[in-house]
Amino acid sequence: MLLARLLATEAPVLVLDEPVAGLDPEAQFLTLDLLREEVARGATVLATLHDLTLVGRCADRVLLVADGCLVADGCFQAALDRARLREVFAAGGVHPGERVVTYCGGAIAASSAALALAL
Repeated sequence: MLLARLLATEAPVLVLDEPVAGLDPEAQFLTLDLLREEVARGATVLATLHDLTLVGRCADRVLLVADGCLVADGCFQAALDRARLREVFAAGGVHPGERVVTYCGGAIAASSAALALAL
């Protein structure tokens, strides 16, 4: 319901925190497709996600920020390669100051404690 209200505004910038949390996979994909449509119309979409699979499916660009500093900037594979994933998401879990931000074709996404996806 809240997403529908947000989309109805046709705002040039959309900021969403975990827009697919609690949704079944079909609803997650539908929601992300709707957000991609907003990017296609020229909007900037900023969304946080903790699911790396969804980030990989939707993000064109990922920015990894740790303790306020940019650690990586690039496509999903380059920014979150195996070594970096081990370093950032170590056995103890995500370190407190880490953030992953993703950017997709005209949209930027920022993340909270784990990952963010920008559609």
